[in-house]
Amino acid sequence: MVAPIITHSQRISIARCILKDAPIVILDEATASVDADNESYIQEAISELCKGKTLLVIAHLLNTIRNADQILVIAGGVLPKRAPTAG
Repeated sequence: MVAPIITHSQRISIARCILKDAPIVILDEATASVDADNESYIQEAISELCKGKTLLVIAHLLNTIRNADQILVIAGGVLPKRAPTAG
């Protein structure tokens, strides 16, 4: 297995969110500079470590939020509607 290539700052931020044991975790483009294979690996780890928590993920790429319970799309600064989810 190849170790995920993420910046030191990203690692620290993700670790803080998980270790703080807060009931709500907000991730803003947490895997923005990561390749697709490593993003999948990181997303799986985040999902496992954040079980039982509310996880708010802010992302530009749909693949990053593919397993979300709800997807809200903001267009032009407005929240026009909820997008359908796979689950």
